[in-house]
Amino acid sequence: MSFQSFATGLFTQADLQGLRDMSGKSETLLALGQQLRQVRKDALLERNTVAARCGINAERLGRFEHGMSDMDFQSLEKLCALLGLDVFDLLSGHMKMKAETARTLINLARSWTGNGKPLSVEDLITMPDPAGPTE
Repeated sequence: MSFQSFATGLFTQADLQGLRDMSGKSETLLALGQQLRQVRKDALLERNTVAARCGINAERLGRFEHGMSDMDFQSLEKLCALLGLDVFDLLSGHMKMKAETARTLINLARSWTGNGKPLSVEDLITMPDPAGPTE
């Protein structure tokens, strides 16, 4: 039994949201994970199958889908490719910046090496617009 299954039986959705909040994960990351999970389920694909095809751990994918943990950008790109999603279309709605700036940052993320540390999805989607706030 996974922790998520165990916790769901003991806690209400509000309690689980409180645990997410304490973990520091953003509402945006939660929404993104839920969106990916829905696309996967609509495609009738099991989490284990998707994770194996993308070369990631199924529990890690589950934690991302439920907003409990982050994921590196390269893994998200693999997921998007498998699910037939455009990574820009998926992320741009969650990034608080102009579409042109978001596209540029996503393209830069594809080549990010960061001294061996992969760029996380949350780092990317919560990055402030270099051109200033959008209104």
